[in-house]
Amino acid sequence: MKGNFMDQNNATFWRGMRARKTTWLKLPDGRAITPADLPQQLGLNNGLQDDPYRALLYFTRDLGYAQPANSTEFLEFYWSEWLKAAPQNVDLSAYTLTDAASYLQAIGTASGLMNRADPNTIIGSSGLTATLMGQLTKAYDPVALAALNTGVDQPKPGKLAYALSYRASLAKK
Repeated sequence: MKGNFMDQNNATFWRGMRARKTTWLKLPDGRAITPADLPQQLGLNNGLQDDPYRALLYFTRDLGYAQPANSTEFLEFYWSEWLKAAPQNVDLSAYTLTDAASYLQAIGTASGLMNRADPNTIIGSSGLTATLMGQLTKAYDPVALAALNTGVDQPKPGKLAYALSYRASLAKK
């Protein structure tokens, strides 16, 4: 809960949301949208678009960054902006994101870039440094990277294996 905004009109509410950086009004390709462009309901079937870079950042947690205690809203989206920008220029079209080995390479690339960034680098449009955005400066553990793909048949499946299995099941429907 961020506050009670019941006394505000629509324009004032959205102005405040933007000023506090508590809304993300961008499409996955970075184009800005207005509040009127937001889907009426959540869900991929209701107009909400998948953001493959934000998904990638989910898997880099504890490899490239650790969630800070008082994290900014949309931390993963800001890191995504940074990965897409020069000089990083991570291009996910170079990877097959339905193939675990290829996806692991993308995660490793992104995590490595995050680890090696200058700690004072401003991350995306956040206005915050890599340090404040939870950057891990020690190289990621390759064993931890591989653990993301522990099979779904295991007692504790890896996050990547589970996600790819889920996506495959959706594709069959």
